[in-house]
Amino acid sequence: MFKKLIIILSVLFLGALAQADSLPDFGELTLPQIEDVLQDFTANSYPTTVSGASSMGRLVGVEFGIVGGVTGTDSIARHTQQNDVDQLPSALLFARVDAPFGFGAEVTMLPLKIDDIEYNTFSIAGRMNVNKFIPLPVSLKAKLRIGNADIDYKGNVDGNTIEGNMSNTFTSLDLTVSKKFIFIEPYAGLGFITAKGDYNYDAPDSPVPVDNQQQSNVRMNTEHLFAGVQVNLIGFRLGLEYSKLYDTDRIMAKVAFGLGL
Repeated sequence: MFKKLIIILSVLFLGALAQADSLPDFGELTLPQIEDVLQDFTANSYPTTVSGASSMGRLVGVEFGIVGGVTGTDSIARHTQQNDVDQLPSALLFARVDAPFGFGAEVTMLPLKIDDIEYNTFSIAGRMNVNKFIPLPVSLKAKLRIGNADIDYKGNVDGNTIEGNMSNTFTSLDLTVSKKFIFIEPYAGLGFITAKGDYNYDAPDSPVPVDNQQQSNVRMNTEHLFAGVQVNLIGFRLGLEYSKLYDTDRIMAKVAFGLGL
């Protein structure tokens, strides 16, 4: 079953880019344009579990599932002059656990490979439910996350071979507040992301060869605003979330299984 999920998500995330005539040409970008492209890539690959702030159980809880959606990538479309990539799909697998005393942890990942495009993302996070220490009329959660994402691609644009890589590493801190109404839990939050990105591009066969165009440790900081709703059913959870980061919009949905004690 897990292998089938990976295949489904592979098609969702990289299906369009796997086509040779859809592969964006990132050649001859200026440093500000590279920064814009890396910010779009980071916004698209940034993980979420589409979850409210409440604990999954009185003592312990566990949840695992799939998150998928779409991110606005106007900078990639504008700088590559390819309008059909102004939005790109995003997806990941996740698992999270709640422990006693309000502490919890989560992990997200997505290793994919289609043809000559390979994508990997991974993050871990620790979180604390403030309600376990301070009585509040709403649930309040603080989360610290670290992670990275990387994409390697090789393809053909106008008969010329191109290849490249984009990657990032990030640290983030956010606060989420939510309120349960029977089985529906609306939530909202804000946070801050600090990231560094690397960019590499090579087009040895182009009429004007572009050799190893590189930028390393490009700094990318942003506020992160998000709001959503989670539906908590017995053993089954659904969620929908809107977020804004790096001046772009993203919508994500969740299908998950879990239980709490």
